[in-house]
Amino acid sequence: MDSQPDSESVNHGREFQLGSVAHVNRPCEALTSRDVQLVQQTVGETPAEVERITTSGGTACIWKVSLPSGQEVYVKRHRLRDQGRRELGAYELLAPLPKMPRLLGTHDDGAASTLALSRLLGTQGNEHVSTTVLWEAGAWLAALHQVPVEPEDSMTLAGAYARRIERALSDAKDIIRHHELSNLTTWLTGLPDALHGARRCWTHRDYVPRNWLVHEGSLEGVIDFEHARLDVAAVDFARIETELWVREPDSATAFLEGYEAAGGELAPRGLRLGLAALDALVTHTWGVRHHDRTRAKLGREALEHSLARLSRA
Repeated sequence: MDSQPDSESVNHGREFQLGSVAHVNRPCEALTSRDVQLVQQTVGETPAEVERITTSGGTACIWKVSLPSGQEVYVKRHRLRDQGRRELGAYELLAPLPKMPRLLGTHDDGAASTLALSRLLGTQGNEHVSTTVLWEAGAWLAALHQVPVEPEDSMTLAGAYARRIERALSDAKDIIRHHELSNLTTWLTGLPDALHGARRCWTHRDYVPRNWLVHEGSLEGVIDFEHARLDVAAVDFARIETELWVREPDSATAFLEGYEAAGGELAPRGLRLGLAALDALVTHTWGVRHHDRTRAKLGREALEHSLARLSRA
């Protein structure tokens, strides 16, 4: 995660087909005539019913659109155009991967990017997902990490993370306790050394159960690609480490077995812990600065777990 954290919404057990949202204190507007036109152009039907399925105050608004034929599609409007472009790019470039919503169409009016996406079955996962789902989620992530990518960026991963860490530590100076900042500085400034020679791959960057769709005991879909980008593969273990495995340690076994069985190569545990700490720090800092209590609390809890684990590593 960069200076702005990945976004999410907690919707325990509720059907949630497309992705999660961050809080920016702005309500979702109504579906526009241009959005309706997008649906008509992509599926050839006029919406019969529209239901907003996101809470107010997100960087993305999502609507379930029911059609006369009984088909359902979803319209997702990104207020942050960078996130909209990122998600659009993911759907275009990762289309061969299974278990992803299918991109039906898109439009950009200069103020927001809007996507029309197919419906996937399933309900949002939680920390109690089954061993089967965990194994399948690990295998899917390995497949994502093995998607061929274009030639490397001119900046190495080590260089990119050195900048990212410097910025994160600077932003957190007046947010976290002095001794915590001192310890994080010691641990994180050595992190880029572990990335020398590492290569970029496609990453989800918010790969946790709330972004998995579970149907009849199996992983049916993966959602929320607005933060997907080329990064080090180990970054996809950051949030699941602090949000799931610290609470359900046994859940790591099935996930990692699925990942390795599908050809994934695990990064050293120290690197994964360091990236989890960085993600937690940025999340907490952003939440505090943007008065997002949920985000700040989630980041703080993850940061405390990360600090405890790093101290024992």
